[in-house]
Amino acid sequence: MSAPNFTNLIRFLDENSVEWYGQVASESLDSIEGSVVKVLGHDIENLRDAGKTGVLLAPLPHVPHFTCIGLNYAAHVKEANMQMPANPVIFMKPADALAGPYDNITVPKEAHLLDYEGELCIIIGKDGKDIQPQDALDHLLGYTVGNDLSSRHWQRPPRAGGQFCYAKSFDGFAPIGPTILSPMSRRQSLCI
Repeated sequence: MSAPNFTNLIRFLDENSVEWYGQVASESLDSIEGSVVKVLGHDIENLRDAGKTGVLLAPLPHVPHFTCIGLNYAAHVKEANMQMPANPVIFMKPADALAGPYDNITVPKEAHLLDYEGELCIIIGKDGKDIQPQDALDHLLGYTVGNDLSSRHWQRPPRAGGQFCYAKSFDGFAPIGPTILSPMSRRQSLCI
């Protein structure tokens, strides 16, 4: 994939329920629905004239999986009454966990003690291996926000078996969006 040709990308249905990608003109997300945006096409590479947004969707139509890092800041470790791990806690969420930013999430009856955490999502846009740190941003499509939903009932011993994925893998437990921020738009000010 070539470098992103957007700064704030949304995916939406227009007034005729046709799916499009669009460039948000404003930094404010308070009034995106119903606004006119520069339409980038049915995929990120194709341009078109302006169009009117209807329903905002998850900025990605599908993901192969989510790779997540748990216990990623000190306050959360303390809140969870745990010790800071020597190495990052890595867990996965399946593709079916994807949901849009305004989707209703059906909570299964087994998902007791529902909890949520706001997360920064880093979207990989280009495959790579043994990438040098100075080249890492060249492999990103962008950033979005996510909501990491969890059933704490399935995250605690003995049910969890030491794994987070049982608690976090229910359908719809990874809503993201509504926008993707291009890594190029804020490259100088990022501290990631």
